[in-house]
Amino acid sequence: MDYQKHYEQLIAKHGSQDKPEGYSERHHIVPKSMGGSNDDDNLVYLSAKAHFVAHHLLWRWHRNKSMAFAFWAMCSMDRDGVKHKATPVQYAVARSAATKAT
Repeated sequence: MDYQKHYEQLIAKHGSQDKPEGYSERHHIVPKSMGGSNDDDNLVYLSAKAHFVAHHLLWRWHRNKSMAFAFWAMCSMDRDGVKHKATPVQYAVARSAATKAT
């Protein structure tokens, strides 16, 4: 599967430079751990679900330590009363990736 292509399509379809109404999360298109900046052109707003999927795709695409930990954090995050619910398979994959990355 072409995870880079899917990631880019997700950002194009679901990412917004302007803050939408309702709950959204800010996402670095190029992760800071991979040289991304806090510049506006590297930040988009995503729904909680799209943000989770973005981190899953980033991990699948890059398979590095920083993406493993970011995906693991997304699987166990409780922020502002919003719990990101990973499927059992996603949780197992993320946990295994984070464990192997240490």
